[in-house]
Amino acid sequence: MIIPANRRNEETEFLARLRAGERIDHFDTVRRRKDGGFLDVSLTISPLRDSTGRVVGASKVARDITGRKRAEQMLAERARLLDLSNDAIVVRDEADRVTYWNKRASELYGYSREEVLGRVTHELFHTQFPEPLDRIMEQLRDHKRWTGELIHRRKDGSQIVVTSHWALDGEGGGNQRRILESNNDITQKKQNEKTLRESEERFRALSETLDAEVRARTKELEDRNADVLRHSKQVRELSWRLLRTQDQNGGILPASCTIAPDSCWPPCRCV
Repeated sequence: MIIPANRRNEETEFLARLRAGERIDHFDTVRRRKDGGFLDVSLTISPLRDSTGRVVGASKVARDITGRKRAEQMLAERARLLDLSNDAIVVRDEADRVTYWNKRASELYGYSREEVLGRVTHELFHTQFPEPLDRIMEQLRDHKRWTGELIHRRKDGSQIVVTSHWALDGEGGGNQRRILESNNDITQKKQNEKTLRESEERFRALSETLDAEVRARTKELEDRNADVLRHSKQVRELSWRLLRTQDQNGGILPASCTIAPDSCWPPCRCV
């Protein structure tokens, strides 16, 4: 009456185990109600013996676990959805021990779920915090959220940089705190930023060097131009004096002239 047709084989197995004197504890199965609906139950089955110790029957205790099964299904669905996330998602209890670890966390850090459950994340990752952890926890308690960049160590010993988002659930099961931690790997982004920054610094240094060289070259050219102009001015003044001297002496320079004839303009004749 209460065992669904697709579960009849369970009863056959139970009877065989009971005849052997075995007790069956907390066996989860499905049973039928009077209205035709189904419910999830947990069975405990014990053999009944007569005065000689012979098994003559069975005692069954069935507990309705429909609510628990529904909650487990919801949790399994949420876990499946969290496994689709591109972020590494970790749930920690109030002692910072891992209670949940999604697929992306395994891919990012190299640890399986079995390796990390129950372990303290900060010790596992050798976390480097941007500020003291006590101060971070104080902000988390006050604002229920915290975001920052952390440096973590993976299972293979390599370091990664992550943007870490923490959310505090202060009303977990049994009024215990739970922390949902979501980590996004930004190692390559930080490396690209560092490379770009170094390139900008090299370009700035090269630009300053070139600018200094241009200024020095410009100063050198300006000095040469000034020398040329000064020399040109001296030549013009000298030529002017020579012309005046020629005019005063009828075109004949005095014997004291020490200027070579081909240095004068217009050409003059020295005696």
